[in-house]
Amino acid sequence: MLDMYDFNNDVWLCHSFRGNCYNYTAFTPATNVLTEVRVFLEANPSEIITVIIEDYVRSPNGLTRAFNASGLMRFWFPVSRMPRNGQDWPTVDDMVQNNQRLVVFTSRASKESSERIAYQWRYMVENQYGDSGMRAGSCPNRSESPAMNTTTRSLVLMNYFPSTPSLTQSCRHNSAPLISMMNTCYEVAGRRWPNFIAVDYYRVFCCLRKSYADKLVQDLTRPVFSSMNLYLDTLILQRSDGGGAPQAVDTANGQLVCGCANIASCRENMTFGACEVAGDIAPSGEFNNQTSLGQFDSRPIRFQWLIGVFLMAGMSL
Repeated sequence: MLDMYDFNNDVWLCHSFRGNCYNYTAFTPATNVLTEVRVFLEANPSEIITVIIEDYVRSPNGLTRAFNASGLMRFWFPVSRMPRNGQDWPTVDDMVQNNQRLVVFTSRASKESSERIAYQWRYMVENQYGDSGMRAGSCPNRSESPAMNTTTRSLVLMNYFPSTPSLTQSCRHNSAPLISMMNTCYEVAGRRWPNFIAVDYYRVFCCLRKSYADKLVQDLTRPVFSSMNLYLDTLILQRSDGGGAPQAVDTANGQLVCGCANIASCRENMTFGACEVAGDIAPSGEFNNQTSLGQFDSRPIRFQWLIGVFLMAGMSL
């Protein structure tokens, strides 16, 4: 998810306001980051990248120039192949074999015709971001998005991060509450699992269950550890009651690929829903800590089943 603006006679990544980029809100020219994407795609010939642009670029063909300059056009998935009315996407194998491994969306409808960049809201629904999107039991759509249960949009993007990024709270947000919100949005979105999960600080390592954290806190509060107050405060705030963002990805992928609560339960040619582990059919409130993120080869599945966890600290609110 990248916010792009006109700035310094170029297209820049910027986290700004009122549709303008300023010296103090500018990050870097867009081509710098897009070149990183190209390098990744060249080094990983079976991977697919989705770029969702919050688009404030008004210069004619500005985005096209940025993608051309970064050498990404040879990976472009054409808008003409994107499914309308909620139909299936091509398989991942098809996209890899055709080297159409870059999927790009813009928030500006006019650019689908002028620059052949897909208009985001014709293909996906998205829930509300920020604090109002973190209320338990509720999954309202973002104002620009169609209603969450609009099944003519084949992709589902789920946000779960606060209005003000908080590193110290991210482990708690990205554990059991994230899984709970995913189950809520599944129901609201017409019983569809998310294809993209957007969180803050997804790399924060949440390994401690609350019971283990409580025991460690008790040990650390003994007088011999009195000089470790700063560490102790961080530890308390970083307690996890779930497997973190990777667990949410594994759960959603498991449901989409084979109807099981974890992608690790999916096997080649298995019957959908015939999970190997008892009680593995979800939704469920209990999840193990094993994760297969990045290890399961799901290339034969439909593209709409792919999940991405995004670092969202730079997204415009």
